[in-house]
Amino acid sequence: MSLAAVQKHVAVLERARLVTKRRRGREQLVRTDVATVQEAHRQLETLEEADLVVSRRARAGEAAFPQPGARPADPRQVDHQVHRAAGL
Repeated sequence: MSLAAVQKHVAVLERARLVTKRRRGREQLVRTDVATVQEAHRQLETLEEADLVVSRRARAGEAAFPQPGARPADPRQVDHQVHRAAGL
């Protein structure tokens, strides 16, 4: 990886506040901001969990309405299938 490529990557990480840069003479020291990385990790996990719930609900909808435009005869059946697929 070239120096220019590394500098670009570090600049992106710095704008995201995931790292900090400090000059020491001719050197530029880059340090990870652990608290920010941990917060980003928590937020990503939350998004993944939300996506999982949406996926489960979508699958439940597919199970409840297997053919486009088809409606189930008993609405209580749909509620049961949605709750089961969503893990409720």
